[in-house]
Amino acid sequence: MAVRAATRGSRRLRATGYGSPLLARASACGHALRYRDGDLTLDEAREETAKATRRFARRQESWFRRDPRITWLEPGEGLLPQALSALAQLRPSSG
Repeated sequence: MAVRAATRGSRRLRATGYGSPLLARASACGHALRYRDGDLTLDEAREETAKATRRFARRQESWFRRDPRITWLEPGEGLLPQALSALAQLRPSSG
């Protein structure tokens, strides 16, 4: 389903003049075009899209880890108190 949606989106982009090099850099669009062109099976396109998405998520995590403005919260039962505490620290002090 996601590959088919990406195929439709990439088809529209291609029709407006954006070439394959630009689309190939977009994780799902490049794989969807390769599926549409017959270079990948639907299962291969899904797998390649999943791999690219995981790689991108890891890159994002490394970018965000270096950003001092980001407050990381531990998942689990104490999530709400952590979130409220982090938000309270962002609130400008009145005074």
